[in-house]
Amino acid sequence: MSNEVLSRFHLLTIALLVLCTTQTWGQSTIVLTDSTRPMMVGNRCALLEDPSRALTITQTVSPMYRAQFRYTSGESTPSLPVSASAQWARFVVANQCREACFFQLFAVGLDTVDVYISNGAGGFSHKQYGYGFSSERYAGLPSSVYQCVELTGIVTEPREIYVRMVSRYPIVMLAHVGTHSAMIDSNVFRSTVNGIFYGILAAMLGYNLFVFFSIRSRAYLYYLGYGIGAGMYLGYQTGALLELTGNQPALFIHEHLTTAALSWIILMVFFTISFLHTHKYSKKLHRTLQAFILFCLAAIALEYFGAIFPQALYISRFLINVDGIIIALLCLTAGGVVYWRGYRSARFYLIGWSFWLLSFSALILMVAGVLSATMLIVYFLQIGIASELVLMSFALADRINTLRREKEASLSENERLMREQNHALEYKVRERTAELEEANIELYDRNEELHRLDNEKNEFLGIVAHDLKNPLASIRMGAEMTIHYYEKLSDEEIQARLHSIESTVDRMNTIVENLLNVNAIETGLFTLDVTDVEMRGVLTEIVREYRGQAESKGIFFHLYLPHDDEVIVRTDKSAFYEVIENLVSNALKFSSSETAITISLSTDQVSCRVAVHDEGPGLSVSDQAKLFEKFSRLSARPTGGESSTGLGLSIVKKLVKALGGRVWCESELGKGATFVVELPIGVQK
Repeated sequence: MSNEVLSRFHLLTIALLVLCTTQTWGQSTIVLTDSTRPMMVGNRCALLEDPSRALTITQTVSPMYRAQFRYTSGESTPSLPVSASAQWARFVVANQCREACFFQLFAVGLDTVDVYISNGAGGFSHKQYGYGFSSERYAGLPSSVYQCVELTGIVTEPREIYVRMVSRYPIVMLAHVGTHSAMIDSNVFRSTVNGIFYGILAAMLGYNLFVFFSIRSRAYLYYLGYGIGAGMYLGYQTGALLELTGNQPALFIHEHLTTAALSWIILMVFFTISFLHTHKYSKKLHRTLQAFILFCLAAIALEYFGAIFPQALYISRFLINVDGIIIALLCLTAGGVVYWRGYRSARFYLIGWSFWLLSFSALILMVAGVLSATMLIVYFLQIGIASELVLMSFALADRINTLRREKEASLSENERLMREQNHALEYKVRERTAELEEANIELYDRNEELHRLDNEKNEFLGIVAHDLKNPLASIRMGAEMTIHYYEKLSDEEIQARLHSIESTVDRMNTIVENLLNVNAIETGLFTLDVTDVEMRGVLTEIVREYRGQAESKGIFFHLYLPHDDEVIVRTDKSAFYEVIENLVSNALKFSSSETAITISLSTDQVSCRVAVHDEGPGLSVSDQAKLFEKFSRLSARPTGGESSTGLGLSIVKKLVKALGGRVWCESELGKGATFVVELPIGVQK
């Protein structure tokens, strides 16, 4: 009885499983009715995780494991995280088109893919592909990363398909089923997108390579490395690298994906540092970017510890996405800071990185299952990076223009500075030239003065030799005669000879005093003793002193003085006395017998005048021109054979000037001469 109950229970269980399976197949069957459009598999398949990686197809199709499959809740592109497990997918296809049906799976990141196709008689045919495996080729369909497998011929019965996938990376199950013609159209579109992307990439790399050889900027070198890295990484992600270069380059990137991706990111950082001049605009961001490079190198190192510590490999794979988001945010921040601080070329950089961030974020969200793998999302990374490369090229070109403008501005500023320096130099040269000319003129004047002084010296020596030699000879002769004939001479004769010697000594003393006076006045050693001087008394005294000498030559004095009160002048009495004495002495020298010398005094409110007039031979125009010069020799000669040093009138001129007055001569040849001295009445210093 118990065995019968048990048998019935087993039959009921099998019936329920069959019913459930039949209902499930009915709900998940992919029915192909349109031969022009492939259908997504993800939203019609069930998934099973095999942690042991040991399940066979026989075990998988058994009721126990069949019941463990879970449907994808309508996700068109199921995304599975990094795992060491094998992943199984199951779906049913019913081909109602009049063409063969194909299954196509995007195999990037998949180490191995096993496809099991039911033959309708309880058996399965097996196809295996992936990195390191060769696969069948079908006309017009790729046999590389987008693996194609013929599922059914022209049959309408549903066929159950099992797909086993093993990967070290997250699995994005981007799979389609469709007819041969629909698959060809889909792959033509994909190839067109890849062609446009790599055409843009080649154009940008070629142009900037040419510019790099022209200006040798490291920013262009980093741009080229970044562009090549972007092309290889996206070539791996889209399968273009595998199709174009074969299995080995793609297999290398597949085995070292962290190294490839983070090396590309490191090139981004170097480009950012070089292009934005972060060391100049933001020291903190510069050091942060450098630290991020070290972080990327540490993540790369984790990949090579994966053979020893498997978890290190999974961590390094996870860090690819983390680093991509971090670098995008860092670079956007750096671009914003540098642009805000005045670097205008950073605007293209900011826009380019915005495209990069959007496209990379869309890729991550697709891998995480947040976004469905639509055609736009699938190709968004290519669109974003192509846009970024174009904008970065614009940024570099704008940088060249900025540098050119800065260079032109610098050259203009240099030209302005040079013009200013030239003007300043010309001004200094003119100023210095004027100073040199003034110095030359002064030197010339000094030389002329030295010549004049030298001539005066020579003339002075001649005068001294002439005017002192004769008196000395006379003194010597008189002394010798007196000594020799002393016994024979009377007292009167001896007395006369001694008086002659005394007179000669007085004449020599006058010459020496005149020379000393001229020297004292010219060197500024002559000082005035200013007092109240009564002019009438001084003139009367001078006339009294020279009256005897005048009478000896038969010359008469006429003195005309004001009859009113005394004439008081603030001056130096000795200097004034010497001035009038020199004029009277000169008048006596050049006046003939039976002539008169007239001295007159007149005053007004501010000055007084003393005029000394003689009736001598007068002065010519040429004599008047050199009248007050030192050692001047005039055409007129003393009437009594008196000696003349040529210093008297020069002393008069200098003394009158020192007293604050002026002196001049009024004369006509043959009509005598009048010397006028005018002094201010006020106080003289």
